Amino acid sequence: MKSKQMTGRQRQALETKSRIRQAALELFDRNGFDNVSMEDIAEASGCSVGNIYHYFQGKSDLVGAVTDNVDASYRGLEERYLARLEAGEDAVSLMTEFMGDALMTDCGEELLFRCFIHSLEYPEQGTLVLDPESKYMRILKALSEGIAGSHTLREGFDEDTLSWDFMVINRGILLQWRIEGGGFDAEAKGKAMIGAYLKGAIIDEQ
Repeated sequence: MKSKQMTGRQRQALETKSRIRQAALELFDRNGFDNVSMEDIAEASGCSVGNIYHYFQGKSDLVGAVTDNVDASYRGLEERYLARLEAGEDAVSLMTEFMGDALMTDCGEELLFRCFIHSLEYPEQGTLVLDPESKYMRILKALSEGIAGSHTLREGFDEDTLSWDFMVINRGILLQWRIEGGGFDAEAKGKAMIGAYLKGAIIDEQ
C-alpha cells in the first residue's frame, strides 16, 4: 500500500512542534526546568503561548514528546528488521546491525541529547524510561527472542537481559559520542561492542 505524502500544513505543524521542543529544551538546560515559563518558551520559539498549548499540554509534555519524535524514526527500521527476522536471517547478525542503525538514528537527533541531560537533572519525570511498546523496544524484543530461540545462552543470560544490556551499551556509546563531539565512529564502535558482548553471551554450539 502506498503511503500518503504529508500535506504542506502537516509538514508545517511538524516543523513548528520541533522548533518549540528545541527552544524549550535549550531553556530547560540553561535555566532549569522550574525556572522556565510557557511565556519564555513562546518567546524563544517565536510562537504564541496559545499555539504551544495547541500542540502540548504543558512543560512536562514538551519533554516527553521528544521520545515520541525519536520513536517515529524507528518506524521503517521496525518493518525492515521484523521482515528479515521472519525470513530466517540470523538474529545475532541482525542485532549487531541494529546497534549500528540505532546509533546512526540517535546520533542525528539533537533533541535526544538534550533530553538525556534534562532526564539526569529531573529523573522523577521518567523521560527516558522506554515504553515496551515503542518501536525501538519492539525491534529489540523480537531480536532478543530470536537469539534466545536459535542459540544456547550462557547462565545468567536470557532475552530480557539481552535487551537491557543492548540498551545500556547503546546509550553509553551515544552519550560518550556526544561528550567527545562526535570524535569517533559510533556505528562501528557499537557494532564491535555488541558483537563482543553477544559472543560472550552465546555458547558456541559447534
